[in-house]
Amino acid sequence: MPRVRDAGQRSSLLNMLVAHIAALNSGTNGNAAPETVGRVDQATEGSVSVHLDMGAVPGTAAWYMQTKYGAAYWSATKQYRTMRYLTGKSRPQSWPR
Repeated sequence: MPRVRDAGQRSSLLNMLVAHIAALNSGTNGNAAPETVGRVDQATEGSVSVHLDMGAVPGTAAWYMQTKYGAAYWSATKQYRTMRYLTGKSRPQSWPR
C-alpha cells in the first residue's frame, strides 16, 4: 500500500477515521447513533419507515459505510487500496532481503 506522503491529507484521513469510530460509538445508553448513510430507496409514511441502500460494496467497505465519515474515508483512500505485485527480480534494492 502506498503511503500518504502529504501531511495535510494524512491528517484529514486520520480525522475522518477518528470521526467514524466516534460516530459508531456514540450510540451509548441505549440511544442509537442518529446518522443515516446511503440513498433512500424505500420510504413509507404511516408509522414512518425508511430503507437506505449503499449499493453493492465489498465486505471490508461495509464497516466504513456505516457513517458518513467512514464513507468519506473509504472514498478518499481509493487510490491507496491497490496492489502492485513485484517479482523477486524487480524488487527495489532498498527493501530488506
